[in-house]
Amino acid sequence: MGRGVGGSLAASPGVGAAPLGCRGCQRVSHSPARPWWGAGEGVPRRTRGLGPGLIVPGAPSPAFMFRLDASTCHQNLKVEELSVEWDAMGGKVQDIKAREKDGKGRTASPSPKRMPSARGGRDRFTAESYTVLGDTLIDGGDHYWEVRYDRDSKAFGVGVAYRTLGKFDQLGKTSSSWCVHLNNWLQVSFTAKHNNKAKVLDVPVPDCIGVYCNFHEGFLSFYNARTKQLLHTFKAKFTQPVLPAFMVWCGSFHVYSGLQVPSTVKCLQKRNSATSSSNASLT
Repeated sequence: MGRGVGGSLAASPGVGAAPLGCRGCQRVSHSPARPWWGAGEGVPRRTRGLGPGLIVPGAPSPAFMFRLDASTCHQNLKVEELSVEWDAMGGKVQDIKAREKDGKGRTASPSPKRMPSARGGRDRFTAESYTVLGDTLIDGGDHYWEVRYDRDSKAFGVGVAYRTLGKFDQLGKTSSSWCVHLNNWLQVSFTAKHNNKAKVLDVPVPDCIGVYCNFHEGFLSFYNARTKQLLHTFKAKFTQPVLPAFMVWCGSFHVYSGLQVPSTVKCLQKRNSATSSSNASLT
């Protein structure tokens, strides 16, 4: 089951090395559309306001509801509810404000104490990680969520990671993170990444990706959310709870949480589990 993070929420960094100082990048506005999975499934399409214990008639498990942890996201990522937008000036604005605050000295009234973040007060992601995490741990059961990204994004990644990842780490470049990564910078590539190993995915790149995670069986699968084509499956042995993890560089994306596992995906996963697909090669 997914559960809220109470202790230290570690870093699951971004993906694919992306050069700093993205010159010429413009902030991209992305208007989220409805998730593709709901058609014909008899399941609500709504993604906001769903409690974590929501039970949909005919569905064996509750929907997985999570939000994004804005308090620990990379300073160049602007998080609004479930939407994330690259902001090239994000870090510079924060640095300027910090310098101005140091120059003014203390005021008569003390500033309010900052609430500890889900990662236990650790620093937010930095350098080339460009990462933001979900705020709900997965420590059992099977769960599904979708993410739609802007096609003009120079780099985008989605997957899961342990909460113990460092703030500098990039998603898929450590033994504690798994993802699929799209690189549109200089040379286009679509890869599955884990432990600094990459496998090129010879499939059409969708603009909306479904993520399926079965914690106990160790399956992490990625689907074309529209067609339900399987993109890649990792077969892992998770030794601690994982968090939904995302990265974007010079682009934007929108997350759909509160979704049931689509029946099509469940059928495909049963087949995948029975055949122990060779697709899961980066564990």
